[in-house]
Amino acid sequence: LRLPSRVVSELGDIVHKKTSGHIFYAVELLNALVRDSTMYFSSKTRRFQWCWEKICSLKTSDSVAQFMVSTFSTLEPEVLQMLRLLSCFGLHTDVDVLDILDASCVAPFDGIRTPVQNLSDLGFIEVAGGLVTFTHDLIQQHVYESIELEQRRTFHIEIGLFLGWKVSTSRTSSDASSLEGAVGKMYISESKSQGSVITERSLLSIATDHINHAGPEFVEQSERKSFAIWNLEVGKELSARCDFGCALHYYEQGIAFVGNEVWVDECDTNGKYFCLDLYEGAAEAASAIRNDTKVKHYTNVIIRNVPLDNSLPAWITLISSLESHGRHLEILEKGIKLIQLLNIDIPPPPPSPTAVMESMATTTIAASQYDINLILSTNQSKTDRHQRNVLRLFDAITVAAYSVSSPYLPLLTFAMVRYSLKNHIHETESAFAFAGFGYFHVVFKQDYVRGKYWADVALRILKQKRAISATVRVEWLVYGHILMWF
Repeated sequence: LRLPSRVVSELGDIVHKKTSGHIFYAVELLNALVRDSTMYFSSKTRRFQWCWEKICSLKTSDSVAQFMVSTFSTLEPEVLQMLRLLSCFGLHTDVDVLDILDASCVAPFDGIRTPVQNLSDLGFIEVAGGLVTFTHDLIQQHVYESIELEQRRTFHIEIGLFLGWKVSTSRTSSDASSLEGAVGKMYISESKSQGSVITERSLLSIATDHINHAGPEFVEQSERKSFAIWNLEVGKELSARCDFGCALHYYEQGIAFVGNEVWVDECDTNGKYFCLDLYEGAAEAASAIRNDTKVKHYTNVIIRNVPLDNSLPAWITLISSLESHGRHLEILEKGIKLIQLLNIDIPPPPPSPTAVMESMATTTIAASQYDINLILSTNQSKTDRHQRNVLRLFDAITVAAYSVSSPYLPLLTFAMVRYSLKNHIHETESAFAFAGFGYFHVVFKQDYVRGKYWADVALRILKQKRAISATVRVEWLVYGHILMWF
């Protein structure tokens, strides 16, 4: 460039770093900068000028990366160990995580900072914005694949165990030795350094990723349940953030750690219900991303292996999946049998008009013992989980019955009203049933007074529960088919 060294010293440093000092690649890089006008000759200043920001953001080329890979054997042992450690994290590593690992057995003996700086000076990595990043994916790929499988898995296990231990010890000292009790609560964002981007992921999820990379077959049988719990907690966190695709991955990893033996072990009751949480999470996450094959698989496993009362959430998830495909008749067939298995009084198919009117009469007699104030005052502050699941099941089957104009629609409505009154539970699903009860008073008996009465009950429940999700359905039924007569 025929310029003083003080002008080109910074440019020389970055070119040396991007090309690992190889003269051929240095010339190739400079020519490329001229071709794309990042470096250009200025007629005004009569010298070459360049855009410093563009040059700094340049990625290392494939050919340079391959050349740098060939120099691994010349690296000092601690620097090479650091490079291998970084490769286990993928292309990016959080600086905060490396600081935590500084005290672990996988870190170089003299610490992490010096080898990281050496690797940065050599052009293998860049350190910026709280991240350590490989300058080229080929470098990371080659380093990672050069580690023997056994050693690679050992790396992942040691990293995962150490980070998991940090999660545990960050909790109360009384629980410091229990990884199972520590999961899901401490996140590295609580002590992050300025500029760190670690807030995107929990320390537990990073630890879990490493354990998962090692795989269940490399883990002692006695430890697998703990690692399955880690996956369960990370899956729950991601589900709460509506990241269902990633959540499904962690639920499935957790299932891989526990295997199928837990279902047939009659002595491990706690294990069964822990396994149930994993399968329920997987089914719900699969349902959210419309993976119906996996929904069917996971719900059927639950239904086969746990009692009916505990499998209700799985049934609801399965019915929701069927509903998304418009398979309403199948929902009705399965749903009616399920309600009968729950010992709830509903006539067998096919329902007759006489059975419908008899059911309405029975429901009217049962409901006559309550007025609006009594219904609202006897409402449980917190509905039992089983009872709420029954209501959700009723609601899903009722929607299917409405969609195909099934004669079971009034029967389901009456049964749901009786169930709600008997158990003193009046949730948003009950509001729709009470509105339907009022509607059938108008349609079947032309009793507009009782129709309005039950419409008012439904609206009062909605107001009490501050329900938004059910408001549209209930108000459509109340205002569009009952109160329109007043």
